Amino acid sequence: MYRALLATEAPPHADELREDLDGAGIDVIAETEDSATLAQTAVRNAADLVVAASASPSLLLFEAARMLGTLAPCPFVLFTSDGDPAQIERASASGIHAYVVDGYAKHRLLSVIQVARARFRHEPLLKEELIGLSQRFEERKLVDRAKGVLMRSRGITEDVAFELMRSLAMRARQRIGVVAQSVIDLSRAGEAVNRAGQLRMLSQRLVLCYAQMLCGLETQQTAQISGDCIQRVEANLGILRKAISTKSYGELVDRVTASWKDLHALCAEPTDRTRLALLDARAETMLDDAESLTEFLEASGLVASLHVINVAGRQRMLGQRIAKLCFMLALEVSAPLVAQLRTLAQSFQSALDHLHQLPLSAPPIRDSLQTTDFEWQRLRKALDAISAPDTLAEVTDASERLLEASERLTDLYEQAMQMVIGDRLGCMR
Repeated sequence: MYRALLATEAPPHADELREDLDGAGIDVIAETEDSATLAQTAVRNAADLVVAASASPSLLLFEAARMLGTLAPCPFVLFTSDGDPAQIERASASGIHAYVVDGYAKHRLLSVIQVARARFRHEPLLKEELIGLSQRFEERKLVDRAKGVLMRSRGITEDVAFELMRSLAMRARQRIGVVAQSVIDLSRAGEAVNRAGQLRMLSQRLVLCYAQMLCGLETQQTAQISGDCIQRVEANLGILRKAISTKSYGELVDRVTASWKDLHALCAEPTDRTRLALLDARAETMLDDAESLTEFLEASGLVASLHVINVAGRQRMLGQRIAKLCFMLALEVSAPLVAQLRTLAQSFQSALDHLHQLPLSAPPIRDSLQTTDFEWQRLRKALDAISAPDTLAEVTDASERLLEASERLTDLYEQAMQMVIGDRLGCMR
């Protein structure tokens, strides 16, 4: 037997409707004329059916139907004389299952209730189907993105990339969307390490530009480079916020962002030799924060080649930092800066030796390493003759070319990491 709540906003038919419900074998367990408390009354009395009557339903009645659908869903029938299309739309949107206009009749009452119950039972199936469609749509987007990663990293066609993921999904007994997400996550990890590493270099490049302008070297071009650095920092921070988990790394990203704001604020002020030391101190803070972020991202990666990207990317920073110290020494000789310059040169050479020993030795990587070697030797030669005329011009040219070579090498290692991902998928087929 149904347990019905009888709700009326226009009482004239309440007695007749109650009697007809009783005659149809429906137990009226509660009644209300207050639409504001309709949902609570239905829940309190554990009603499994609501039958309502109103000459012109109020917004409160529609809101009560919507609330009931959230709290304790059950079939909802509404008899009314209001055939306004807008009211019918509101009824449908609020979850009323049978909105009957001028159609009340005792002999049809049970049939209307059965139709409402049938629609109520069908609703979960429709919702489930809609969720399924949405999931399949999102999965398709993931698969398309993952195919792009594999196509670029392995030089394969779209069909082969899809077959690769499909075979792995079958072997691992997982949905292909799960496999696609894994491919994307691994690829994104490499990019995140690369971009976080760029922040280290950019912090030093900005101070280098500042010192170069103080020395009067290529002022217009240097100012343009400084502006480009600022745009790259902002772009990289924006990408990192979207690409990595704020739950895991949000604090580290916030720290880099905060130190960048301090550095940026000082860069925006007129160039002044007395501000160089403060600018460098703020750049060092940003460097430390970016280093922490990069190392945590590397440690979280699922493939060892993330370390390679970090090492290669760090060379970009070291080259710029070395050039920065050369210009700072030109402005003021300092024994601590000379010692720091020597230490950084040793670090650069050690990392370069490490990269030469790695098994990742595709022809483009070997060529890029040779170029990096050549430009590094040029810069080292300039360091040995730092007090000679025109040395700063040589430092500028060599450090710029070294940066280009290091950027190229880091990008190649990132691509090689994606190749490793594709190869691992291929081995699991």
